[in-house]
Amino acid sequence: MNAGAAVRARPADFARWGERGVEGWSFADVLPAFKLLENTPTGEDAYHGRTGPLPIRQRTDDELTPSLAGFIDAAVAHGFKRVHDFNGAEQNGVDGHPVNVVNGVRQNAAMVYLTAEVRERPNLTIRGDVTIDRVLFDGTTATGVVAADGTAYRGREIILSGGTYGSAAILLRSGVGPADELTALGIEVVADLPVGRRLQDHPFFHTAYALAPRYLQMGPVLGALLWTASSEAAGDELDLNIDNFLGTGRDARRMLEGVKLSRAIARNPVFAPFTTGELIPGDAVADDTTLAQVIASNVAVHGHPTSTAPMGGSGDPWAVVDSAGAVNGVSGLRVADASIIPRIPSTVINVTVIMLAERIYQRVYEA
Repeated sequence: MNAGAAVRARPADFARWGERGVEGWSFADVLPAFKLLENTPTGEDAYHGRTGPLPIRQRTDDELTPSLAGFIDAAVAHGFKRVHDFNGAEQNGVDGHPVNVVNGVRQNAAMVYLTAEVRERPNLTIRGDVTIDRVLFDGTTATGVVAADGTAYRGREIILSGGTYGSAAILLRSGVGPADELTALGIEVVADLPVGRRLQDHPFFHTAYALAPRYLQMGPVLGALLWTASSEAAGDELDLNIDNFLGTGRDARRMLEGVKLSRAIARNPVFAPFTTGELIPGDAVADDTTLAQVIASNVAVHGHPTSTAPMGGSGDPWAVVDSAGAVNGVSGLRVADASIIPRIPSTVINVTVIMLAERIYQRVYEA
């Protein structure tokens, strides 16, 4: 599944969640949940858990291919510092990438949480190959869900964890969403909420290089990371992984700046011996105007969707759920997945989503 990146959202990301009126999600609030979920043998104790279910490993120098190590050295030569632990105190710089990969296998949530021991619990039933159609309501109280084959599953509380697309789609089919759109589709409105209105993802544009014959090693797939700020970053923002898909001038400028930085590092004399030339966008793309056009024509989603049912305070017009994932305007229904993130973090989202679920459990069921 993808490359196994395992990087936390930053304190500045959680501060922006607070701007939406979300309570209990500062970095100080969530750090214990991050530590609880992970087992990581390296880094400072203040930032890392040692006994959790999810193994997270910081790539070391001896794990890197020559070209990955060359990229790090070239970034350092370009003026960036080595970080050594992107899930520690500082992220602005370059080093090996944190991953949830052990012996070449990505350790996903199902593998590390749904162990044989957990699957034997008498109060847990796991059913596969079930597509949930909608939530069942008695008035505005959720009483269960119904599958696409018509099978109903009843419960005292219903928790949707279908992901950014899946949970939003279930809510909409259930009558929880923008009233005008639901009415136009003949769906009875249970709660008029802005479901699906704030979908966010990371934009993605890659530069690619042909490796030199002596340096053709290709594994690990994910090895090195440079995480830094553009010249237009605000405050403590490390923003080169964030923009509105070129929807504003600032977005386009920051994306252009990031791509130019990538090309500059690749052309640094320290990295140059590892390649035989740039494949994408190619040496023929030389000026900013042409490069911006190439970016605009090829930018893609990174596959980190969030925020279709975002958390928010009482004054947030975009809020679908409260700070503990409970759906506004109804009872007995909660969402716990990436859809409730109020603003997409500045990095990959998988570890942050697992933390989110742990944190909601702590707040609701351990309180």
